[in-house]
Amino acid sequence: MGTAQRVVSGGWLFSSVIVVENSAPIRNVLTDGYAALGLEWDPATAGAANDLVPGLTVQDVEDAVIAAYAGHASLRHADFSSYAGLDTREA
Repeated sequence: MGTAQRVVSGGWLFSSVIVVENSAPIRNVLTDGYAALGLEWDPATAGAANDLVPGLTVQDVEDAVIAAYAGHASLRHADFSSYAGLDTREA
């Protein structure tokens, strides 16, 4: 899991990402990025969940994350596709 945070006057954002499949492209980008910065980095520290659990799918991880959050808060479904320019209401 990767995390990022931004703090500004009056607000903050904390986000996270879980790489489930296809770790090679991410590892390649990180390897090149760290090399360009002249920083040491171990490519074995980046991967995808299904590197450790073969056969694990995005749906498996989504279900597990939703179940974990549901154990701590009341959840409801929302359609955020319009925020990505993919407004399904017009389709």
